[in-house]
Amino acid sequence: MKKFFVILIFCFMISGCVTRPETINPSLIQTAIEQTVIAQPSFTPLPSSTFSPTLELTVAPTPNQLTDLYLASILILPGDLSSDYSAGEIRIKEPLSKSIPKPINNVLQQVNHNNDVAGVVSILVYDNQVDALMAYKHFKGGYKQIPEVPHLGEQSGIVDNGLTLDLFFIRCYTVGNIQVQYPIDKNSFISYAYQLDERLSHLVCQ
Repeated sequence: MKKFFVILIFCFMISGCVTRPETINPSLIQTAIEQTVIAQPSFTPLPSSTFSPTLELTVAPTPNQLTDLYLASILILPGDLSSDYSAGEIRIKEPLSKSIPKPINNVLQQVNHNNDVAGVVSILVYDNQVDALMAYKHFKGGYKQIPEVPHLGEQSGIVDNGLTLDLFFIRCYTVGNIQVQYPIDKNSFISYAYQLDERLSHLVCQ
């Protein structure tokens, strides 16, 4: 019997030493969660450790990108020509002479003078330098010495036979040709060629 009372007293002593958990206010838990979410830093991926060469190479558009270019959108824009000249009919992927390498994309637009056809603007896009140079030489024809237009394309030339101005240039595997009959102003004609070259370079060069 004495052993029973000793054990009972010992149990009361242990239960008195154990601290009962306090009841926590649920709103405090929610506040703690919100503060944890706010304080949690956002993850920022570390830069790749893959080695990159310091040399930056110019990446040319792929053949598919060049084929899908809508070149007609850059040919003749408002203000390109004097008021008596205007943009005419557009022909996309027009069949060309067999002496010209087949381009992957090309467009031709007529130039009108007082509503009469007075010239053409054409662009031929290639995916390699060999074909582009062959097409350029075709437009250059049999002329041995042709005046170059400074800073137009990578190569350029202009022929003035007194009746027609014939200008051609090459830019990033793309050949441009502008032929317009007089009385067009020669300076405005060349100025238009510079504008066309600049617009073209944004599309075919990267």
